[in-house]
Amino acid sequence: MDLDPLSSNIKNFWKENRNSSCTKCSLHKNVKNVCVFGNGSTETKGMVVFDYPTEMDDQYGRQVPSNALMYLEKVLEEEGIELNSLYSTYAVKCSINELYKGKPEAMLKECSLLYLEKEIELIKPKAILTLGPVAYYNFSHKNGLVKNRG
Repeated sequence: MDLDPLSSNIKNFWKENRNSSCTKCSLHKNVKNVCVFGNGSTETKGMVVFDYPTEMDDQYGRQVPSNALMYLEKVLEEEGIELNSLYSTYAVKCSINELYKGKPEAMLKECSLLYLEKEIELIKPKAILTLGPVAYYNFSHKNGLVKNRG
């Protein structure tokens, strides 16, 4: 997987928009890196929104290759799309603890959506792919990703 750790345009994007000392929700208390933004092209028509940063993302302070990213990269390559040509990010910007697992609405009420909304506003994607129940809930306000998929 060839993910540039942080391209120069992402570094500038983070510098201008990321709040590394955010305390807007209680999630900041249990993480090493607050407010982990996404990675990829900011000059794209497509955005992928995952649920929340993994523990590894939290350790490194940025999106790092994970099983989900590697699987997505494989599926996209089969369709002739490079993962780096998209911008991928998270609905919730901090890694979560056990209290929130399986409760997307609780996480989103806790975590400020201003960051994701700002990313969408700046990237201006024509299509957004949500991967996971929290990301799905963010856009649909419905629980039950499998039940409501289409």
